[in-house]
Amino acid sequence: MTLPSPAPVLRRLRLPAVLDRVALSRSTLYSRIHAGLFPKPLRDGHTSSWLEHEVNAWVLGSWQASKAEALLVTPDRLPSTKP
Repeated sequence: MTLPSPAPVLRRLRLPAVLDRVALSRSTLYSRIHAGLFPKPLRDGHTSSWLEHEVNAWVLGSWQASKAEALLVTPDRLPSTKP
C-alpha cells in the first residue's frame, strides 16, 4: 500500500521578504509586475503577498538568464586583435 504524498506547503511572502530575495527596489519590483516580468501578488483584504515558490522560480530564472548573457560572445566583447 502506498501512502499519498503530502500536499506541498504554499508559503506566502510579504513585500519586505520579497524585496530581500530579489534585490530590487519597491518601485522596480512593481514596474516589473505591471510589465508582466514578475509574478503578481495575491490580495487578501488589505495585504499583498507572493507565493514563495513563484518568487524562487523568478530568482532562479533571473540568475540563469544573467549567466547565459555573460556567456554570449558579441562583437563588442571580442578581444582586440590590434597590435
